[in-house]
Amino acid sequence: MAHTRLRLRARAQTQWELKQMTMAQAETYRDQLREDPNLLLAQLLLHSPQAITPQTLDILPQIARAVAAYAPGARWVQTALLLDRWFADLPTDAKRFIIDRLSTTLTEFGGEAIAQQLRDAHVTSVPAEHPTQGEGSDRSPVGLNGHDHHSG
Repeated sequence: MAHTRLRLRARAQTQWELKQMTMAQAETYRDQLREDPNLLLAQLLLHSPQAITPQTLDILPQIARAVAAYAPGARWVQTALLLDRWFADLPTDAKRFIIDRLSTTLTEFGGEAIAQQLRDAHVTSVPAEHPTQGEGSDRSPVGLNGHDHHSG
């Protein structure tokens, strides 16, 4: 009788531990999906490559958006993705101008370290100033929004 009780208790403990491990794995996977919803496609390719169809590829971005919508700071993730998409096609002078303006704004609001990280992150993606531009010149790109930004 006591032996059976011990065996049942051990089995219940093992089941509880397995359930806890499964929950922890699910939470980790959820958190990873929130950070990068494209992991869903990677997992599908690894575990079920035969399941990749044009329909699957069409629905995966919808799933990724739904997962990202529940991520902490989801609005900022979406904002960053939108800005990244928009920023990619801008001319170099416009990119330089925007990074400079964002860095200035961050610094004005106490974000000196973040401003420096932003500049560092874009130092290779946005080529350096043309050597003929002076330090005191207005580096606003002409025509960014259809107007000459230089004061006159």
